[in-house]
Amino acid sequence: CQMHIPGVRRNPVMASTWHPNGRWMAVVRKSSPPVLYDWEKQRVLLTLDSPTYCNGVPKMKSPVPCFVDEGNFFAAGSDDLHVYLW
Repeated sequence: CQMHIPGVRRNPVMASTWHPNGRWMAVVRKSSPPVLYDWEKQRVLLTLDSPTYCNGVPKMKSPVPCFVDEGNFFAAGSDDLHVYLW
């Protein structure tokens, strides 16, 4: 099963998680930076990127993104085996 989200490039979705407000979804995609998507407005709010963030084919890890601090921050693993926080 492959999920397509309007306004998001067609890179395979590796993982996703809902923001505590129930309206936004963070999506981790293969070979692309994560995006924060507004499900109600059907549009990308922002792209979460870093010069060193990479996410190709997963290596010995599971891309489990999450929101922390009551949704104030978003964390995701990367192929460089670091966790990135936005």
